Parts: sequence; C-alpha cells; structure tokens
Amino acid sequence: MKLYFTGFFIIVGLFLIFKTQAQIPCEDGFADIYPCEGFNLSSHFTLEELGGGVKGNDCWGWTDVASGREFVLYCRSSGMSVVEITDPINPIFTAVLPAAALESTWRDVKVLGDYAYIVSMADNHGMQILELTQLLDFNTFPTILSESAHYSGFSFAHNFAINEETKCGYAVGTDFYDGGLFVVDLEDPLQPVLVGSFDESSTHDLQSIVYHGPDMDFFGVELVFCFNGENVTILNTDDKSDIQVLSVISNVETVFIHQGWVSEDHTMLYYNDEQDELSAGTNTRTFMMDISDINSPINIGYYEYDTQSTDHNLYVNNGRIYASNNSSGLRVSTIHDDGTMELYGFFDTYLEDDASGFTGTWSNYPYFPSKNIAVSNRDGLFILRASEDHINIESIESSRAEFMITPNPASSSIQLSGLFTNCHIEIYDLSGREVFRVNAIPFVEGLNIDVSSINHGSYVMRLIDAKSGDVKAAEKLILSAN
Repeated sequence: MKLYFTGFFIIVGLFLIFKTQAQIPCEDGFADIYPCEGFNLSSHFTLEELGGGVKGNDCWGWTDVASGREFVLYCRSSGMSVVEITDPINPIFTAVLPAAALESTWRDVKVLGDYAYIVSMADNHGMQILELTQLLDFNTFPTILSESAHYSGFSFAHNFAINEETKCGYAVGTDFYDGGLFVVDLEDPLQPVLVGSFDESSTHDLQSIVYHGPDMDFFGVELVFCFNGENVTILNTDDKSDIQVLSVISNVETVFIHQGWVSEDHTMLYYNDEQDELSAGTNTRTFMMDISDINSPINIGYYEYDTQSTDHNLYVNNGRIYASNNSSGLRVSTIHDDGTMELYGFFDTYLEDDASGFTGTWSNYPYFPSKNIAVSNRDGLFILRASEDHINIESIESSRAEFMITPNPASSSIQLSGLFTNCHIEIYDLSGREVFRVNAIPFVEGLNIDVSSINHGSYVMRLIDAKSGDVKAAEKLILSAN
C-alpha cells in the first residue's frame, strides 16, 4: 500500500510540473468560468491534483524569509499538501504530509517561524510538527514527507491558534478541559510543553493577540478572543496558570458564533455565524464589535452581503477583511475609519449557487508578502491576486535602489543600476497579467535581465521587497521592436 501511494503522488507530480497555466484577469465579471470583481486568477488545483481524499478544508501559508519563496499548506481529509507559489502562475505541487490517523474532514494548520503545526479531529492524531525549510531543497515532486516531531498531549483537536509574539499555541475542541483552551509553549518548536488551560467554556475557534489598542488597562497584555457558539469570551492569558475572564458577550442576532478576527488597530472585532443563514434564513452577515473598552465591548451591528451563503473563516489584513463564505467564495471588504465595512470585491470559487450550506470555500490566507492570496475549497485550491496590485503605480514611492530602466532592443535585455537586496523583480503587461519574474535577488549591484521571452510592447516593472512585500518602485517599460 505504501508503494502504491508513493507512486501515485510521483505520477501526479510529474503531470503538474509540466502543466502550463496563465494568469486569467477578471474581465467583464468573469475570470475564465468564475464570477469575480477585482481579483484575478493566477492558478488553480483540483482536490484530485493535490492528492485527493474526501474533501479539502483549511489552509495557511509559509514564506522563507531568506529567499522570499512562498508555500501554501493545503489541508485535506487524508493529509496536507504543500504547493510552492513563488511563481503563482506556475505553482509547484511540492510535497505531501500524510495524516497521522484516520481521515477527517476537519484538519487545521498554523505556522510559527519555520514550523507548521497540524491538528485533526481524528482520534489519536495528536499534533504533527513539520520543519518547513526542508521544502527548499526538494527536486522530486511531490515528495512524501514524514513529520519532524509529534505531540501526543491530546488525542484530537478542532482548531489550533498561535500567538507569534509570545510563541504560545492554543488547541481547542480537544479531549481535555471540556473542549476549552489547551495551551502549549512553543519556545522549543519540536517539543511543545503544556503550560495552561481553561475549561469554563467549550471553544470552537480563537485568536490570540498582544493587545495594543486604546484601552490602556490592557496595553501589552496577551488576550484571547474565544468564539464559543453562544458568545464571544475575552480572556487575559498573560499568566497561563491563572487565565482570567474579562468579558462574555452574547448577541441575540446570532445562532452559532463560529470564528473571527481583530482589526489591526485592535479597536474592532469582526466575527461570523455559521448557522444563521441555515436556521434563520438570513443573508450572509459579518458581525462587528467595538472592543475599545475590553471590559465592556459593544456589538454595533453587522454587514450584510447580497447572498445567503454560509460564512466560515475570515481574516483581516492591510485594512481589508478576507471572508471565505462557502458557496459564494472569497468576499473582500474594506474597513472604514469608523470600523464599518464596504464590499471591495470577490472571487466565487463555487459555481453551482450562492445558497446556504457547507460547500465551496473553507478558508483563505491573505498574508503572503507578494500579495498572493490562497483560497482553500473543499474541492481544490485557488491562488488569487487583487487586480489593482498589478498596475496601480501612481502612489508608489520612488525606489530606494535608484534603479534606471534602459531597454535594449538589440539584445532584448534590461539594464538596472543601483543596489538590490533581497527583492523580487516583476513585470506586468498593462492588463495586469504577470509576464516575467526574478525571485529573491539576495544582494547585487546592478542587473542585466534577459527579457527575450517577452513580446515587444508596454509593461510595468516593479521592485518588491521579498521580506515585507512592500513595493519599492514601479516604472513603465517600453520594449521596442528591433
């Protein structure tokens, strides 16, 4: 059986290595067959192309700081698949980590530094730990991985969250503490240590932050926002041996509070309900809570979408909310100064309908420095990018590298002068389609880039900091005919 699966994955991997793809812009409301607004499709894998199983579920991401290479960790019922998206138009199905127990349609992964932590609802799965830098050296695709370490402190878990500042992990929905918090110290990434627990309520999902909002009583304190079905509970977890309840907030508008995320200024909490559309027949809603006063948070209403799809996981990044709303796909909203929301755009990853129920997208990861967005579906993986990120150059700062573009039609090359340190170079046509990329230049003074593969015409060239994802410069480039 082991040889059968190994051979299967190698065959699939060879197929995908030579699978040609091209970025598909969102035009006239569609990217290929997918309804969209404001987001282009870079690439797409079916569940079968990534190893199969009953269905896909959660996802997360990892970026190697030194090289800038980006990887999606895509969870499936039978394990986790790894896809490199450093070139998002030509991604590579890199590796597979088989499950540590029987299949489960609930699998969750989070990353701390260069380590991934994977939990499952399957009995006796525990927590798999995977050292990620090994992905950089593979030349056989996909490689079958073995876990780097295993934690058996619990049998199963519904979700796992990490506070990167405090290096603490929080498992919830385990076989301990009535499904409440199971807190582990990850200072030694391969040897988690149980340091605390909370059993006063069962928690479905959570977010842990070091608070830096306007309530000075809790500035610098580690807080955990627990989504408990019936309520949102805010905990002070600075002392893991004596976790304290700060607030318990219910909402008469909700049926089952599922998951949520805090705004970047720590003044608002945005959360979802995965039962109101099914039970109450409402449209999709994202609820808003003012958390400026941690002891007295206030529900201030909700944003209502124009669909009845069931919402699932949402995340906040760079002033936007990225919501995976099951059958209506990824819905992205802008956060206004007063904390309210306005729809920015969407990409529908499920074509059958926008009805309530548990189909389509499960989760997303919008934190890649390159601004690639991973969207995990139950039937596959999508790599997206906001259309405006390709060609909006009016507000971009001038380059600290002082680079100068000199097209040379005779040699089909571009000379760039200046100092380049740990950066990507990207070239887009004027429709926003990426046509050329040089990844993670570590340190070089002056470059000569062969662009003979690009047709003559007008393009936009961008210099991207590989670590932060910041755009350092953008220039219009004209390649003239010989």
